[in-house]
This record gives sequence, C-alpha cells and structure tokens, in this order.
Amino acid sequence: METSLTSLARTLEARETKAERLETLVNACPIVMFTCKPGGDFGATFVTEGVRTLWGYEPDDFLNQGRFWADRVHPEDVGAFFGHLSRVLDGDAYSHEYRFRTKSGEYRWTHDELRVVRDSAGNAVEIAGYCFDITEQKIGESALRESEARQKVIFNSTSDLQVLFRVEPGDIYITESINRAMTENLRTRMGRNAADFLGKDFAELVAATGLSNEHIEARRAFYRQTVAEKTTLRFDTPSSEVRDAMEVSVYPVVDQQGSCTHLLWNGRNISKRIRAEAGLRESEARYALVTEAIHEGIFDWNLATGAYYLSPRYKEILGFGEDELLNSEESFFGRIHPEDAVRMAETVDRYNNDLARDRFTDELRLKHRDGTYRWVVSRGRIVRNDRGEPIRIVGAIGDMTDRLEAAARLAASEKRLRDIIGSVFGFLGLFTLEGNLIECNRAPLELNGVPFEELTNRPFWETLGWRHDPQEQARVRDGMLRAAQGEFVRFEASLAVQGGRKMIVDMTFGPLRDQHGVVCNIIGNGVDVTARNIAEAELLKAKETAESASRAKSEFLANMSHEIRTPMNGIIGLTEVLLDTPLDDEQREYLTLVQSSAGALLTIINDILDVSKIEAGKLLLEIRELDVREVVLETLKGLKVPADAKGLNLVHHVASNVPARVLGDAGRLRQVLINLIGNAIKFTSHGQVSVVIERSAEGPEALHFSVQDTGIGIPPEKQALIFEAFTQVDGSYTRRFGGTGLGLAIASRLIQMMDGRIWVESEQGAGSTFHFTARMQPAVSGD
Repeated sequence: METSLTSLARTLEARETKAERLETLVNACPIVMFTCKPGGDFGATFVTEGVRTLWGYEPDDFLNQGRFWADRVHPEDVGAFFGHLSRVLDGDAYSHEYRFRTKSGEYRWTHDELRVVRDSAGNAVEIAGYCFDITEQKIGESALRESEARQKVIFNSTSDLQVLFRVEPGDIYITESINRAMTENLRTRMGRNAADFLGKDFAELVAATGLSNEHIEARRAFYRQTVAEKTTLRFDTPSSEVRDAMEVSVYPVVDQQGSCTHLLWNGRNISKRIRAEAGLRESEARYALVTEAIHEGIFDWNLATGAYYLSPRYKEILGFGEDELLNSEESFFGRIHPEDAVRMAETVDRYNNDLARDRFTDELRLKHRDGTYRWVVSRGRIVRNDRGEPIRIVGAIGDMTDRLEAAARLAASEKRLRDIIGSVFGFLGLFTLEGNLIECNRAPLELNGVPFEELTNRPFWETLGWRHDPQEQARVRDGMLRAAQGEFVRFEASLAVQGGRKMIVDMTFGPLRDQHGVVCNIIGNGVDVTARNIAEAELLKAKETAESASRAKSEFLANMSHEIRTPMNGIIGLTEVLLDTPLDDEQREYLTLVQSSAGALLTIINDILDVSKIEAGKLLLEIRELDVREVVLETLKGLKVPADAKGLNLVHHVASNVPARVLGDAGRLRQVLINLIGNAIKFTSHGQVSVVIERSAEGPEALHFSVQDTGIGIPPEKQALIFEAFTQVDGSYTRRFGGTGLGLAIASRLIQMMDGRIWVESEQGAGSTFHFTARMQPAVSGD
C-alpha cells in the first residue's frame, strides 16, 4: 500500500512539473496563444505572455479591456478582421492576416490560425487560436512584387528586342512573352501580330524572320547548350529583308532549385555599330559602371587614346541635350571652376604618385549652360595597367546644388530661429528628459549675471537660482518630471539671482516630441513677472479702495432715500393743493410744469435710490400671495393713457396653465412690467404692444414673460449693453425720448433677485421682444 501511494505521488508531481514546464514554454514563445468570445466584439478571454515579446503589451491589457485587440487593428483591416472572425464560426478552422499596432505605435503584420471550440450540442463555446508575426515575410513579398514589376517595366521599356521562352522537355521552347520593341518590330517589318506566336514553339517565330529549317535546328541546339550549361551565349545574325543585323544574347533563367525554366532572348540592333571589338568591350565596361550609378552622369576618360565619353545624364546635369555637348577634353576639363581646376590637378598628381589609390570622391563646381556653376560630387575609379600606370578614369557625377542650397536655407533658417529665440523676452531652454540644460538663449543670463556653465552638467532644479529654497526646488523638479511624461505645467516660482536678489518667475515646462510623437526633450520658459505682480497688487488695492468707496456711496444714498423723497413728495403735494385753488391761466400753466418736472425728478430719484439699494444689498423682496393676471391688468390700465395718446393697442395673453395665484413680490413685478411696457410704448410710434405670460421650460415654478412691440428696434451690437446702468442705445435717444438709462438695469437686478433672467430679441427698424423669467411658487390654498 505504501509503495502505491509513493508511486501515485511521483506521478502527480511529474504531471505538475510537465504542466509548469508547458506553461513556461508557452509564455516564453513569441507565438501568442489565445481564446476569445465567439461573438460580439470577440473579446479575449485568455492570452499568453507572448504578447509582451510580440507587441510589447501585457496579457491583462487584452483581458481587462473588451475591445483592446480590435481597437489596435489597422483601420483598413478592421472590416476584414471581424469578417474573418465571423466566418470561422461557419466552419471549424480559419486563418487570416492583418496589421496590428504595437505599444510603440508601429503596425506589424500578424497571421492568425483560429479554431472553434464547441460543446456536445455543437454550439460554439469559444474561439481558440494562435498568431505570430509575418512582417518580414510581407516585406519580402512586397519586395518580390516590386522587383517583378520593375523587371516587367525594364522588359517593356528597353529598345532591345526581347522574347521570353519557356523551357519544356524534349527541346521545346514555348514563346511565353514578347516585349514592346519586338511587338512593334513584328508589326512594322513583318506585318504580324505578337499574339500569333504566343504559346507556340519558338520555331514559328524564327521562321517568320526568314531563317531556314537548318538554321532553326542550329538555334535549337544552341538553346539546348544554354539550358544544359546555364550560361549566357551570344551570336550575331546577319540582316535580311525582314530583320536588321542583330547581336543576340540568350540568358538562362534559373529557379531556386537550379533548374533552367526559361530563356531570355535579347536582340540588339548592330547595323550601325561604329566601334570595333575593342570599343565594344569598353562599352560593356561602361555599362557595368552605369549600373552602379544609374541616376548620375557617367564620364570615361581613356588616358591611352585621349578619348572622352560623357553620358546623356552628365550633359543633362549641365543643361545640355545629348547632341549639344561634345565628348571632348574641353567639355570635360574646360567646364571646371578655375578655383577647383587647380585642386583637381593636384589630386591627379597624388593619384599618379600613389599607386595604391584607385578610387576617389571629390566635390567641385561645373559650369552650367546658363553660365552659373553647379556643385557636383564626383565619384569613380582609376584603372591601371599591370605596371600600375593609370590608363582610364571612369566615374559619375551627382548634382548636389539643390542639396547645398537646401542646407544653406536650413542653416539660414536655424540662424533665424536662433535669432528669434535670442530675442525672446525671458528665459527659453531645451532640456534632456533628466532635466539637464542642453541650450538656451543667453541674453537673460547675461542680464542677471548667471554664467551659462552654472546651468549645465546638473539637473536644472539643482542650479544656484533654486537652491535658496527646497520647496522651490521640489516645484521645479516636479514640473520638469511631469513635462517629461507629456504634460504642460505652469506655475510661479521664486528665483534667486546675482547679489541674492529674488524675482518672481512665471515658469512653463512642456514636452517636445519627435516625428513619432514620443517625448524626446523638455522645453522650459521663464518670464520675470516681479514688476507685474507688484503692479497687480497695487491695482488690487486700488480696486478694493474704489469698491469700498462705491459701497459707502451706495449705502449713503440708500440711507438717504427717505430724506430725499420727503421734500419731493411735499413739493408735489403742495403743487396739487395749489392747483385746486383759483388761479389764472398763466399761474396754472406754471404750476402744472412744476408738478410735471417734480414728478419726473422723483422718478429719477427713485431709480437712483433703487440702484443704490440694490448695490448696497438693502433692497429685499416682499414675498406674498399675488394674482399674476391682476398685476398685468393693473399695469396695462396705468399705461393706457400714454398708449392711447400715440394710438397704440395694448394687448395681453395669459396661458391657461399659469397658476391662478403665486408667491412673489407684486410691487417689484409691477415695477419690471411698467419699465418694459413703458419702454415699448416710448419707442413705438405705431402698431401695438403685446404682453404674454406662460409657463417656462426652466422649471416647474418658473414663469416666462414677454413684451413685444413694433417700434424702432435695437442694433445687434447694442443689445448686450442696454441692461447696464446709465446706458441707452444712442445718446441722442435721451434727448429725444428722455429717461436715465437705469430702468432696464433695475429690472435686470430685480429679475435676478427673482431667480430669473432677462434677454432681448430685436431687429433694427422691426421692433423688439423683451423676455424675462421669474421663479414664483404656486400659492397653497388656505382650505
């Protein structure tokens, strides 16, 4: 029994060890294994730690955020990504490819292998799979496609006649492709279409050029040799009625297994060949050099014969056509800038004396067709004979004028930027992410006697200016560290400068990002605001003094309300008494004017005193039960006389859902309505004035009042000003219509006290509508 238990324990221990080993291997593998939900956003339910190696994320990133995986799929691949996940449910296995954004922001190609896990009833329980990086494979495939496309372009762009034959067993060579030059040759010289020969043995194409069967079989043997030896073979063909003399090259095309699968037939017209065999070899050597510098101008100087060759691109760089510049010593050396010609002669001497040198690189100026000089970089090699003597100099030139001009512009731009930085008011510095200063404008340092070296080779917060206060050091350090994390930080700090003088500096630290959006440096800016802070403090003190004086004035006027109104009421009352006594016409006219003027003066005094009370905080609302409809009717009755005098209609409407009785200050509500309706009558010459009361959308206890007229209207730029004290639309209106400009200001303050707001809608010349809301709770019945 003991032996069985021991064996069982070892078996379980071995199983745990294997499971742990398997988990370790799975998590260490760059292949990511995962499971996800079989629907919805297909959120991940399990992810191995391979995501850290593959993409830089943690497994919890995928498990704690449902759409974490899907949100990082390339936008162009999202539709296909969800389509593939849906299609795997139709079968049991599926694979697809997509681009996924890594933690560094780079997109990498990923290959997924998916399989559906189903329960006993066949329902999809989850999707299991694994994925791995195929970016390098994709890059290789793309490069292969680009290479094939380039080969196709080269195949069809060359002036040589080219045909691609497919090699089949039994010495069969099937015409697979014919380039554009050969197609045109067949059409113009033989009246045949290239399509007539595609898919057929090469013999039909060769026979169309006039070759006999004997020559065709000789060609077949020639091709057989090319296939067997996998080497390029060349031969010349004489001209005939349907073809020019050709230099024919047959190139074997070998696959990765080393088998010759195709033959490339290339025919070059040599009917106008003007060089002998030696010249041909030189041309081939030049061709090899051209392939090394295909985008540059080629030159070839044969020291033995004195012959020069300048390629078409060489002449193009200097502004000439191919036939417009001779291949001569004058064209080669005569166009070098005089200052560079001396240096070039010295260089040639050094190469003649130093036999070990065979390659060179130099920069010089060549004269352009327009008379200017172009900077070029000249690269090439010196060909020597067996004795080490130079016999040829071959190479290429590349135009670098634009690059030098761009560099000059960049240098000028950098200088301009440095000048701008140097003229910046205040300190501007570039720091490492560790807080060390890299560069800054020097003017503020010189102004305050701070050496540049004092700010370098240590974190900025440890420099002399901040060491006077550990708290300031901590603030600067914290600001720079936060900027290194991508934040913009601004604060005021106390800085010590030469002589121990303290200044208040407005400091700003922010991140500088590279082209990938990664924070690479910290930008710091500091401006001396000591004088500004002193001025602001003095301004604040003056403001507080003025406000204190204003409050004293307001309190004085508020307290004087009774003393001012009493004599005015006495004047008005005595005037009314005198008007009831026997008077002649002149006396009655004078007393009537006194009564009218006193009433107007009392209205002005009441407005000023109301404003003063409001500003002093001594005007309080008397909340009592009131009937809104009754208040509106009484107000309109009181204004009917001035309205009738101008022929205006006064109309009103109270919505049925307005409560019968509410809680509010009837006197102050009437004062607001009198002001708004009175203004409407004052500024309306014809038409009507209407008053509407309804429930407001601002709350269940709010009422909405509107007073609409057909008067002169208010310009848009003046509408925001009319609610300010002592303000009217135009100063001339005071003389024309009268008034102090306090009415709307008082109404606005009263409405604010009623927890409401006031606004206007108006079009100049088309009337105005004044709106205001007031919070008035419905009155509870005494029953």
